[in-house]
Amino acid sequence: MRDKAKQVLREGFDPGANKHAGSFGHSFETPAREWFEGQKAAWEPAHFARVASRFENDRFPEIGSMYIGQIEASDWRC
Repeated sequence: MRDKAKQVLREGFDPGANKHAGSFGHSFETPAREWFEGQKAAWEPAHFARVASRFENDRFPEIGSMYIGQIEASDWRC
């Protein structure tokens, strides 16, 4: 973990900004996928497909690879 934290620091990011995600260096895409996959059983199939499609087509290309702690409100364009 120490080596991973050092790598994140070398890349110019704060490794402590992602503690809530469970490990260093989580991109937005990782917990977002976990979240909407976790909703799959509770949602109607058509709703799940719409949400998944919106993430795949709109969010992940723009901010999916960004570190969670680095995303600003201005990055979240609708």
